[in-house]
Amino acid sequence: MATRHVTNGAALVIRPSDGAVLAMVGSANFNNKDISGQVNITLAPRQAGSSLKPFVYLTSFTPAPDGSYMTPATILWDVPNSCFQVTSPAYCPTNYDNTFHGPVSVRTALANSYNVPAVKTFQYDTVDRFKTLADQVGLKFPLTSPDAAGLTTALGATEVRMIDLVTAYGTLANQGRRLSGLYAIERITTGTPGNETEVYNAKDHPVALSQVADPGLTYLVTNILSDNNARLSAFGQGNSLQLGSGQPAAVKTGTTNDFRDNWTVGYTPSVVVGVWVGNADNSPMINVEGVTGAGPIWNRIMSAAMSGKGIQPFAVPSNVGQTAICTDFGTANFNGCPKTGQEVFVTTQPPPTIDKTLQQYQIDQFSGLIANSNCSQFTQTKTFLTLTDTAALNWLNGDPTGQRWAQTHGLTLPLSTPPTASCDATTQQPVVRIASPSANQTVYSLVQIIGTVSVPNFSYYQLELSQASNPNAVAALGDAIHTARPGDNQYLGGWDTTSVPDGQYNLRIHFYDSAGHNAVVQVPVVVNNTNPPVQPTPFGVPTTISGNGFNGQTLPTVPPTVTPFGPPTIRALFPTAVR
Repeated sequence: MATRHVTNGAALVIRPSDGAVLAMVGSANFNNKDISGQVNITLAPRQAGSSLKPFVYLTSFTPAPDGSYMTPATILWDVPNSCFQVTSPAYCPTNYDNTFHGPVSVRTALANSYNVPAVKTFQYDTVDRFKTLADQVGLKFPLTSPDAAGLTTALGATEVRMIDLVTAYGTLANQGRRLSGLYAIERITTGTPGNETEVYNAKDHPVALSQVADPGLTYLVTNILSDNNARLSAFGQGNSLQLGSGQPAAVKTGTTNDFRDNWTVGYTPSVVVGVWVGNADNSPMINVEGVTGAGPIWNRIMSAAMSGKGIQPFAVPSNVGQTAICTDFGTANFNGCPKTGQEVFVTTQPPPTIDKTLQQYQIDQFSGLIANSNCSQFTQTKTFLTLTDTAALNWLNGDPTGQRWAQTHGLTLPLSTPPTASCDATTQQPVVRIASPSANQTVYSLVQIIGTVSVPNFSYYQLELSQASNPNAVAALGDAIHTARPGDNQYLGGWDTTSVPDGQYNLRIHFYDSAGHNAVVQVPVVVNNTNPPVQPTPFGVPTTISGNGFNGQTLPTVPPTVTPFGPPTIRALFPTAVR
């Protein structure tokens, strides 16, 4: 490792059941002044890197004041432009592999040590909640506090001592029971060999253990950290975090900026091992990662510590269960889920049902508010993905990869956050109606269309026709886009009914506002040019019309009625008989 400027290392091995220090190596060589060998790294504050992430996620599993919590299935959005306006310029974390991985579960994010999801999780936690959890499990921050480090705490920008970090990992190994201290001397005797008197025995002074975290919640972290399959994306097959004996081990790496600190900390039910590699003078190493630097050393120490002990599985607490989940949404499984899996959870904190993630509302198309009696005519049922992550919404709406994900999962673009307000009496609504022809009127020859189009932020309207037998087959009546605002009960356009076969049709007004919101009002009519009515009733407005292809001809009419219609779904051309 000399070619990569690695001069020093340290390790600490403890027994979490009683706090016994089984081994402590403070430096590579106590007598080597060139590497500051007399600095005991196990007691020296060093940046923790990603070795802090298990405690960031443990905080997220702990219910927040509002009752919310994360689970190993929770989806986090590892997407570009995930920036935080906490500094100037904004803080925009990146991942170690300089790529983004889209929607990932907490299990995947922690196991592969992705940075963007960890920062988002810390933001959800809040600094105060994380500090409370850290204090409970035994973590201390002697130099830079999480308050000062802010969101970068999630990536280990604060300094810790190895002895505190290993103690905190011991809390995980003990299913949430924290050691009050460690001891390195087991017994002291006086006298000569064969004539000894014991003056101290650690068994007479046991280290206290106190339950500081829920056993089920700490088990969720242990289950993720010991899941070798979950970390393969980042660490690959045959990585140094997997013990060759088949003994399961929960383990996490950590690498700080410029490769100044390199960590691997992990545990079995009976042993906790922490390893640090670096330089005591804080000078950077050259491309030495946790899995290649401290990882192999950790593996050798842990393998030796577990030799002859047999396989020790992690015990599953009584409040932990397993359930089927929808992996793409991080929810309980449901009919129609695109991809299912199994996940562990604390029985009092199950994965949410899909209706907490995908929510349907009746929406007023033009205001975007929740529909009610104040806005009941132009409504649509819209599905919302409950996201507060702006970067995720932008990715789903604007990035080709995100758009494909949304469409594959049946989400209509553009996505937006669910509305929180409903229409009230002041909410402006379109007033659109066809006064003539009236509903179910028989029409023939040339027809003038009379009605009202009053739309807030009006853009244009177009006259259309659909077949009653196939309402999704829609054709425009002429090529005209009408941009002028008509008054109340005014001439809207004309229709030469001889251009279509006799039959039943829907005459439609398709109208738009300046934001692109649109809806349709229609009336059903019957075209009968073969046997038209004998005595048509004249219109109550001038019947001799010039322009629009009518050339002064007289048009039939009946008294006006109004029939509303929902928004169009498919636009298609009629058969060749319709132009």
